[in-house]
Amino acid sequence: MGGGSSMEKKKIAWPKDDFIDLVLSWSIKDIFDDTLYQDQVEKIPQSFESAEHYIGSFFFPLLEETRADIAASLKDIVKAPFAELISFDEVEPNGAFDVKVDYWRNKCSDGRVPYRTSPGDIVLISNANPETANDLQRSGYWTFASVIDANENDALVNFKVRVPPYSGIVKGMRQSCHIVFLVNVMPNNRVWDALRMRKNLNMIEKVLRPVPEKRIGQKCDVCSTSINDESVGAVACNLLSKLNDSQASAILTSLATVKCRHKASVELICGPPGTGKTRTLSAMLVTLLRMKCRTITCAPTDVATARVASKLVQLVQETYKNEFDGFCPLGDILLFGNNNCEDGEDIAEISLDYRVGRLAECLAPMTGWNHCVSSMINFLEELSEQEEAPKVKVKNSSLIDFSQFSSIASSLRKFLLTICTHVPIRFLRGENVESIVRALSLLNSHERMLFHKNVGSRELQKLFSCQQTFGVSLSSQSLVLLKDLQKSLGKLDFPTATRKDRITEFCIQMASSVFSSASTSYKLHSVDMEPFDLLVVDDACQLKECEAVIPLQLRVACSSISSGNESRFNSSQAILKWDNCFTKLQLDLRAQP
Repeated sequence: MGGGSSMEKKKIAWPKDDFIDLVLSWSIKDIFDDTLYQDQVEKIPQSFESAEHYIGSFFFPLLEETRADIAASLKDIVKAPFAELISFDEVEPNGAFDVKVDYWRNKCSDGRVPYRTSPGDIVLISNANPETANDLQRSGYWTFASVIDANENDALVNFKVRVPPYSGIVKGMRQSCHIVFLVNVMPNNRVWDALRMRKNLNMIEKVLRPVPEKRIGQKCDVCSTSINDESVGAVACNLLSKLNDSQASAILTSLATVKCRHKASVELICGPPGTGKTRTLSAMLVTLLRMKCRTITCAPTDVATARVASKLVQLVQETYKNEFDGFCPLGDILLFGNNNCEDGEDIAEISLDYRVGRLAECLAPMTGWNHCVSSMINFLEELSEQEEAPKVKVKNSSLIDFSQFSSIASSLRKFLLTICTHVPIRFLRGENVESIVRALSLLNSHERMLFHKNVGSRELQKLFSCQQTFGVSLSSQSLVLLKDLQKSLGKLDFPTATRKDRITEFCIQMASSVFSSASTSYKLHSVDMEPFDLLVVDDACQLKECEAVIPLQLRVACSSISSGNESRFNSSQAILKWDNCFTKLQLDLRAQP
């Protein structure tokens, strides 16, 4: 530490500009200049002086990587997606324009997926369609622009861009112009903002701090962190019994560190392919769910994140299959930022956007669950009134319309299942879940009678009124239950249905096991919520080290766990220096029990 660091000697000033502003300020000459940041990119040191030194070392390499990506796109610009400009109207004085194009030619770089505009896209606007970067030098007009907003329902042709103030673009421009997609820089933009955040550096400082070898993995001096069968529960014990010794040991060691609140800890679950790293993480996460611990699990990509989340959902479904009939409570599990529901129904059920949509429909004041319960109560009260006057002759015109019951019951069942599936049980409370299960059972009993062959409305009315349990008719039971359920659910602090942002915040705050790509976890920094107990980074060897800074700054109580094939970590990653501060949990290939 003595003698001053190289950073102190060089006094390199870290850039304080907005990332997109810097990118848009580059000229063609800058982009193709491989030495643009040569003097600012320092060699990775053997150790870092502080968390500030570590974070600061990423700024200029991030700019250099972005410059190289744009240069590569410009060299292959003839294959890039492009469209003709239809309209270009200024909407904000800061250089924001509403854009409308005809349609996009060419596909994305993989040649399979049609291009669709997304925030963070860097595009080129030119009065000619360039086939090479040199064409831009001969072009009468061109500028870079950044997509800042895209309409979800019409992102193919309508979106909003920001252009540099010196671009010379004019309001209402209609001349023949082309827009060419170059690259999306949103992940790098999020990293940039996270580097400037400096919110919670405890875990980063723990990772960087050298620890004497004899103290690695040492138990806390303050608390007892032993894990036994009683603390993890019968379900978790059953899961652990299906793992080999190394997998079970890794989980028990990790659970012990999660229980400790006195010191930060870092574990690395490692092993070659086939040793069950994802299986081990999934079993650990379902155990933590049972222990009511809050976790955030990140991975390098949406696909990798969905894979781990899917494993957890499968385990949860197995544990609840004999406990609930017709649904599985998944409100504690949330997949954040992944809009692709093609990975399977189980992934769709935990996807944030899907959940918000279902809950918005369920909580709607005029058509949602409360309205359906009221409608069913009104129907049953009308039926009950006729039960109380059995001697009064009922004319055909006054018979109950049982087709109305079927319609109400269908909507009510859908909303009750939505509540049980997408809202955590700890928020609903156990007694309300039991009431919902009972209400669903009574609805099924009603409908079995309704669809009985050769039974008319008068006979149905008698069946609804006469079928009794302990002297109380089926309709009367349902009426009492639904009134109590409506009153009890009405006391819960559900978010306002008209505010999807409130529902989104509610889903994130209530979830106990959140999944997100490392990049997308940036959005979690703006959510007001309780700290996580544990951060898990799956497939850490494939994660760009600078991206890891995003989840590492989340509010996590004490523990961080990473999994990966140790031999695949890049030799340039500072993560390799974790050897002197983490507990390594090695998995082996021994057969499962």
